Formats: sequence, structure tokens, C-alpha cells
Amino acid sequence: MQIYAPKLYQDDGLKYEARIEQNGISTSLWFNLQAEHNEKLSSSCDAALIALLIPAMLKGQDIVIHGPLSERLLFNVKGPLQNILCSLMPKLKKISITAKKTTSTPTGSLGVATGFSAGIDSYSTLSDYYQNNAPKQLKISHLLFSNVGSHGKDKATQLFNSRFNKLKSAASELKLPLFKVNSNVENFYAGKLDFQLTHTLRNASVALLLQPILKFYLYSSAYSYEALKVEKTYDIAFADAFILPLIATESLTMLSVGSEYTRVEKTLKVSRLTQSYKYLDVCVLSKEKADNCSKCSKCMRTLLTLELSGNLQLYAGVFKLSTYFDNKNKFITNMIFSKNPLHKEIMQYSKYKKTRFPKHLYIKATLLLLINTPKRIKTKTKKLIKKTLLKNQFIKRMLFERAK
Repeated sequence: MQIYAPKLYQDDGLKYEARIEQNGISTSLWFNLQAEHNEKLSSSCDAALIALLIPAMLKGQDIVIHGPLSERLLFNVKGPLQNILCSLMPKLKKISITAKKTTSTPTGSLGVATGFSAGIDSYSTLSDYYQNNAPKQLKISHLLFSNVGSHGKDKATQLFNSRFNKLKSAASELKLPLFKVNSNVENFYAGKLDFQLTHTLRNASVALLLQPILKFYLYSSAYSYEALKVEKTYDIAFADAFILPLIATESLTMLSVGSEYTRVEKTLKVSRLTQSYKYLDVCVLSKEKADNCSKCSKCMRTLLTLELSGNLQLYAGVFKLSTYFDNKNKFITNMIFSKNPLHKEIMQYSKYKKTRFPKHLYIKATLLLLINTPKRIKTKTKKLIKKTLLKNQFIKRMLFERAK
């Protein structure tokens, strides 16, 4: 893969376009920035390299950079970063990366940016690094909203624009500039590696575009420190804290923030932000319009946490609570024996709040687990089920009465 120096020009905003050659075929990678003020974009190949690193590793294609590249970034991408990515995605192959020209001069920029989707993680980051007493050098000065794969495929642009229009009002209330960045990055992934497995590098590439104005990029974590790991996974976020420092340059430092909290703790924190009652958006099933379906996994775990904490009615304006209640028992049933760390957190929180889920949900969850469990591990599973069920006083009492 050959990556050439980007061209910067005006085209419905400021555009960054780098020519890419693969197997004799020439195409281009582009980003388009729309901002209220005339901002500068980086003329380096840093953004292009990080955006295309995983697709190149998937194909086993060595990369040659024909434009300026951060010396620090090149060093980390050639070694440790690829090691981590291969551990997370074993189908990737280590590749050679060479650059014709490296740079090591910092821009001296001072801005601090974070991605803003109005979700639990991003609102939690705003609470810590904008609305509370964050150090001056880490106080958020810019918000980023980009289209690099998180809005689906069929009607991605329509959903991207709908979400941006909603977020623009929220950013205005916060008195923070919101940068809108569109891109064709998704085209290079071609559905072979989904967004959840690659989002950290896709989003980091957007931050690298803005090195002329940014000193820090704060990436909202999805998991607590206890859940972090570097091994084969379905979500690259488990390794954000290890990956992001390796994508830093001489000008821009990237930090994973928020892992000191569980998702439950973040949700409780966000529930104290009155703006979130009007703008909270956590849905993963929205197709065309920015709203919460109130039945997908992210909507359900958020709503269940809010209900357990007594804050559910505060969000009646952004969720369909009737839809939530229609799907609540099904979600709890699937959550009871789930290995998902975010589901485990909710189970622990329900015990802390001394909230007992209906006993028939535990019975249904048990049957589903047994049906879906291979024979070779059913014995171990039965012991786990027995231990879990006996912790529930209702189930324990019922089994005791039957034994009599």
C-alpha cells in the first residue's frame, strides 16, 4: 500500500485527501471538516496511516509513506501497536512500514478535544473534563463528531446529519464548538472488520487531522480498568488504554479517560446532568433519525440502570418507556448469566440496591443457558447456576419448600 502526501483544499468545508495505491489500483482517502471557524488541518500522513493500518494488516500489505509522518508515531506503529492489534484480531498480519520523510517538531497547539455523541461515556467525560474542576491544560475546548463507520452503511449519511443537528444544539448550550467530520474511511474496511472491533483507530485518525489546534485528545472509555485486556476480542475498547498512547505524536497526546468508573457509576453521574434529560442518545439501532429505540442492548442497559437508581422518569422525553417495559423481562433474562462485564455491573448494582428480579426470570434464564450449553461444560455450568440461584432468596425458599 502506497500512501501519498495529502492535498488540502476547500470543498464544502476543508478537505484532506490522500492518494492511495494498492496492487496497481489508485483511489483516495478523504476527510471533510465543517466548522464555524476557519480551522487548519494537518498536512502530514499521520491520519491516513492510522485510518488504513488495520485494513493493510488484514491484507498483509506493507505500507510506504510518501509524505511527512511523525517520527514518534512511526516508531510505535512499526512495533508495539501492531503487536497489540494482532493479539486483539489474530487474523491480522504484521507488516513493514516505511516513510520517506519523518518530522519531530511539535505544533505548539493547546486545544483539548473529545468525541461527543451525547452517550453515557461522552457525557461522563464532559462532566469530568469540562463541567467540573479539570486542570486547565486538560479542560475540553472542542467537541468532535465524525462519520467513520458508527452510523451504519445503508443510510449512514442521513443518520450522521440527523445526529449532528441534534448534537449541535447540545454543543451550543455547552458553549463549545462542535466539529463535523465526514469521511470515506468505511470504504477501506469493506465490512470485513466491523466498527466495534476497529473504532479506536478510526476515531483517532480524525483527531490526528486536527494537530494544528489540538494538544490532547480524550477518548471516552467503554470499560472499567478491571475489565481491560489484550486478547482476542469483539471490542477494541477493551484495549484503548494501551493503544491510544501509542498513536500519539510530538504534537498530540491521546488519553483513554473514564475507566476509573463502571458503566453504572457513569450512568449515575450523567443522571445528575440536566442537559442529558433532553439529549441523551445511546441507541445502536437508529437507522435514519437520531432517537433512542428503547429496546436495543444499549438502550435497555441504560434504562434498567436508570430505573434501579430511581431516575427513569427523568428521561421520559428521550426514551419510549412503554417500549422499554415491554422488553424489560427479556433483557433481564438474557442478562442474568451473561459474561458481558457491563451486564455483570448491573447485576451487582441490583444486589446493592436490594432489588430482586422476578423468580420466573431466573428459571427461564437457567433453561436458556442449559439449552445453549455444550455437553462437555454442562456439569460446570450446573454448579454455577446452583450457586447463582441459591443467592436469590426467593429461589432458595422455593427449592426448600419443594424439598419438604
